This record gives sequence, C-alpha cells and structure tokens, in this order.
Amino acid sequence: MIQNMQAGLLVEDEERRIRLVNAEFCGIFGIEVPPNDLVGMDCAEAAQGLGALLHDPEGFGRRIGELLETREPSLGEEVRLNDGRVLERDYVPIWLDEQYRGHLWQYRDVTGSRHAEAARVESESRKSAILETALDSIMIIDEHGMILEFNPAAERI
Repeated sequence: MIQNMQAGLLVEDEERRIRLVNAEFCGIFGIEVPPNDLVGMDCAEAAQGLGALLHDPEGFGRRIGELLETREPSLGEEVRLNDGRVLERDYVPIWLDEQYRGHLWQYRDVTGSRHAEAARVESESRKSAILETALDSIMIIDEHGMILEFNPAAERI
C-alpha cells in the first residue's frame, strides 16, 4: 500500500535511520536510486543533499529539528522548491506502548492546486473590480430569481 500511494512517504526510526521509503518520495526529490537502497541510511545526512532543491534550506532544516524535538504531529506544512513546485508535508511521530519509535514524513505535490487557487482568487478579484467600477447596473440572479450580487450602480437605481 505504501509503495503505491500517490504521496512521497519516508519512515525513520528513533535514531533517524530510514526504515521505509517509497518511489514517489524518491521521484519528488529527484533521488535516482531505488527506494530499497535508502533503507538503513542516516536520514539527517541524506537530507543535507536536498539543500539545492529547497527554496529555504535553512528554514527546512530548522523546522525539521523543531518537529523532531517536540514530537507533535504537524499536517499540511508548505515546502517550496527552487523549481517552483509546492509540497505539503505531514510529520507524524510513531509511538508504541508510549515509547517513541520514529516518525513518518509524507510529502504531496500540491503545485497544481495552489496555482488553481491563485487563479481563482485573481478571477474573483477581477470580477469584483468590474462589478464595483461599472457604470451600468449589474445584478447576478440565480435560477430561482433570487438576487445573489449587485453592484453600486444597481444599488443607486
């Protein structure tokens, strides 16, 4: 299941040794070795090689340190890459019998949805500017004849 997920997954033990990683994770970060070849590696050392990909490598490293220190779950944090991609990162500590045993990192490429949201906001802003500045009366009515929006010109009329 983990190998087939559409998100990059990495599981580390309490000593930061890689225990499990999937191909999607390797693809996201341009790691050109098979995922199984990473098992057993020190993840702290491996992460240093990602610096060139990251928009803010120092902030990335600092935040990882904070997460590992607090061992509190964190979902949906944004990570920006130099190539313009935007990732969402989840950190989930793993506890067994109240003992910390490691953690899971999950990365999802959300670049497309972020661009779509930015385009939607820009479109909404443009529509709002047109409605506000139009000299003609504009009313937006739903299929039941209910007024949904109107501009200042329509209000004056």
